[in-house]
Amino acid sequence: MTTTYLTPEYFASFKQFVEEAKKRDMKVWIVDDIGYPSGFAGGLFAKDKHDISMQALSIGQRLPVKAGETLTQDVSANAVAAIATTASGDCRS
Repeated sequence: MTTTYLTPEYFASFKQFVEEAKKRDMKVWIVDDIGYPSGFAGGLFAKDKHDISMQALSIGQRLPVKAGETLTQDVSANAVAAIATTASGDCRS
């Protein structure tokens, strides 16, 4: 993201992509901080939620698309995220 973390602009952008995900019946995985690993929640997950602690997202598939092209792709019900990046790896919303 190009907005500063936790600013009003950050939350407006966050709200927009959540609304877009909702339209597409997608789930949003919220990363609660900028560092890794995420989700410590004051140690509560490690202490009380062993079945869901220490999970990670990994890249399942990369689909190169030329500028101006549209990609239509079915995704598995287990898919957690989809992200578009530039050739240099910059995220685009």
